[in-house]
Amino acid sequence: MRKPPRVSPAAKDAALARIHRRHARDDNSYTYLLSEDPREVLAYLRKRGPQGLVGDAESHDVEDALDLRVWLWWEGEDNELWLLDAVDTLGLNRRRVGAHLGVGTSTGLVDRREYKRKLLQPDPDPAYSEANPAPPTAGPTPQQRWLAAHDQAIHAIATTLVEHWHLAGDDPDVDESLVEVRRDLGLHPYTPGAFTVIGWAVDELAALPTIGALPTTHPLRQALAAWPPLASAYAALPGRKTPA
Repeated sequence: MRKPPRVSPAAKDAALARIHRRHARDDNSYTYLLSEDPREVLAYLRKRGPQGLVGDAESHDVEDALDLRVWLWWEGEDNELWLLDAVDTLGLNRRRVGAHLGVGTSTGLVDRREYKRKLLQPDPDPAYSEANPAPPTAGPTPQQRWLAAHDQAIHAIATTLVEHWHLAGDDPDVDESLVEVRRDLGLHPYTPGAFTVIGWAVDELAALPTIGALPTTHPLRQALAAWPPLASAYAALPGRKTPA
């Protein structure tokens, strides 16, 4: 099933205006729902029932109501992505947040967030046809250049995390992150997304009491301590975006 086309705020307002105009003379008890809120207008139409829906030369209530419904759908997707991005910004427990969406794992919540991000990306410019399939490629971003320059240090930390996996016990969040860290060990250099996953693994390992009890000279403790300066330097790069 293809995603529905975006409904602009102007198109949403026009749909509301047409419904208001058609039902301006309505005198039933549901008229209070004829507001500027698409949800209330949809509730008004449902209370009228199918036989109460009308049309004119421009369009029909069904068409305009569908525009309102699709506008609300896109608004919901935008809001969900914003909230899922806030999870990592605020350092919330991804599994606990995911439970509200029926997602049972930390990785599952990340996958859902990145799916929403791709879904909300603008459609490709139709000017690029088969004869001109893609826009000109730009050079490496500041993030890509930085990751290439720090490849050795990043790989050293990632390798140490994987080598000491057994110290994490049976924590499922740590296991999920370290599965991805191990999978990405062959990357040279790391991608922004893979770099972010290492950060998740570092945070999850550092929060475990068993890891905190290790001496500061332990290789894993040293790797965890080496990560924050790298993460801070990466976060300070110009034009940094959340990795896809």
